[in-house]
Amino acid sequence: MYISLAALDSFKEKRSPIAVISPGEPFNIKDAGLDWLINWYTIRDQSQVLYGPRPTTIIPLITRQEFTDAVRMQVDEWGDWVEHARDSRPSQAYTILTMCRALYAWQEGIQTSKRVAAEWAMQQLPDQASIIANALEWRRDHRNNDINHAATYRFAVEMVRVVSDKMGIIRQ
Repeated sequence: MYISLAALDSFKEKRSPIAVISPGEPFNIKDAGLDWLINWYTIRDQSQVLYGPRPTTIIPLITRQEFTDAVRMQVDEWGDWVEHARDSRPSQAYTILTMCRALYAWQEGIQTSKRVAAEWAMQQLPDQASIIANALEWRRDHRNNDINHAATYRFAVEMVRVVSDKMGIIRQ
């Protein structure tokens, strides 16, 4: 990610362009604002500086409450976004593991890897443990096209519902 210092300093108040290189997508320009708070919180509080200033000197303070509120808002948005995973088991795996990560972040106040969050979530949500384990396998087997993607969609929807319920999100 490439963002100006001015944009970082004002991300809570206004949107600014950000250049992004990310797995699965080409170099592109996005519009970033408060929706990037989770990223900036993680960088600010969990990164290891190899060279240059500490993130705490260039990213404004983000409270744990602001972080967990942003995580909760993101999960609420997944109630609609999950529709995009209907015909793609890799996207369903991404959805399920993102829900694990969101629940971990919301409860623990820090971001962790999807794998660590999935292992934690299997303990916290024993009724969904097999769904989570399947999502980890689907992630490893993401190039397998000899499957019925639509048949597993309900598991992604279920995981979004379970995590939304845990966070007290009421879907219309």
